[in-house]
Amino acid sequence: MSWFIKPGMPFKQVSELLKRHYKEIESGGGKNFYLVCGEESFLVHRVTRRLASSFTSQDEFNTERVTILEGDVATGSAVLKALAAVPFNAMFGERSVVIARNPSFIETSVSDDAGRSRRTRTQSSEELLCLILSIRQRLHSRTVLIIAVDAPMNDSHPVVQAAFEFGVAIFLSRLKQRELLFFVESICKRLGARIQHDAIGELLLRVGEDLWQINSELEKLTCYAGERHEITVEDVRDVVPSLAGDVFGLVNFLMAGEVNRARSLIRNMIASREPLVKVIYMLARQYRLLMQARWLIDSGIVTKVQLELWLQDLQTHLRNKLTEAIRMRLPKGERLSLLSQHPYAIKVLLEQAQSHTMDDIVKAIVMLRDIDVALKTGRMREEEAADWLVIRLCQLSRSKGRVNA
Repeated sequence: MSWFIKPGMPFKQVSELLKRHYKEIESGGGKNFYLVCGEESFLVHRVTRRLASSFTSQDEFNTERVTILEGDVATGSAVLKALAAVPFNAMFGERSVVIARNPSFIETSVSDDAGRSRRTRTQSSEELLCLILSIRQRLHSRTVLIIAVDAPMNDSHPVVQAAFEFGVAIFLSRLKQRELLFFVESICKRLGARIQHDAIGELLLRVGEDLWQINSELEKLTCYAGERHEITVEDVRDVVPSLAGDVFGLVNFLMAGEVNRARSLIRNMIASREPLVKVIYMLARQYRLLMQARWLIDSGIVTKVQLELWLQDLQTHLRNKLTEAIRMRLPKGERLSLLSQHPYAIKVLLEQAQSHTMDDIVKAIVMLRDIDVALKTGRMREEEAADWLVIRLCQLSRSKGRVNA
């Protein structure tokens, strides 16, 4: 036997396999022992809960049919004791579940809710051997043991080997960027809502790739959308706060020459305790990315027609099209390189860059440098500097330098 869900398996395939297995369990099938581990703690948590729900037909685990032991409490002896205490319900054919989350008898790096990594304490090998022996000798027919670990586990680990031989081993890999789209859509479907394609991009731009945060924001957005049952880009911008997202919006207003809207947004950002120096830094980074986007357009590497054709998988197309010589001319690093940005961000940057010449973008970067120096040397106050910056950048956008690529 090997992994039921293998490392590196595409998320869509993982989702389909698990759905079929949940139905099998609900029809009376399934195994008595499951190991759920991997690189995504959200998925480990979600799959563990879904397995337990399938075995017990209960979404809430505050009943005697589900026992949860976690961390230092989940020792080998505690798990064995929980397995031995077969509930009264088992006499009537109902199944019970024991969950051991990040048990202390498995030494591995585990991240807490704040993302900090810690090492779990290793229990005696004797306790671990006793637990594996119990699994080998068959658990009670109506009792299921689920060991959940928020970290990858090696094939050679005794618990993994026991799962290969007597149970089901599930490894949940980190999602690739292109898989996040399917993940977001599947969460929305579970919540009874739809989400616009651009709204997904806006959401990921604002919250990044943390699945816990994506899930949390989608729950809020679903409530916000209410009876519409559809989440729009505007909903995401209204509900999900983000300096990065606001900077994208601010650049849109600046490049369209919309003084009042740009002034209102930058003042709101400062009122939200974002120092103007930080906003200027983010704007300068954005204009540097725009410079790269404009260079790709001027070089004929990306045309307007291609941009429209590639939107579904823009990042992949760009990576395939760019030669090594072109790559060498682009900056390295996640924050500085256009190619390292989220596909939605690349799309927005290329669309914004189409309306401005390279000279326009360079002039904007010089203005940002000048206002940064003025602020840091005390020559201008924040509110005065913000207004000056908005007016000058909007004037630049209205000048004759504007083009259509």
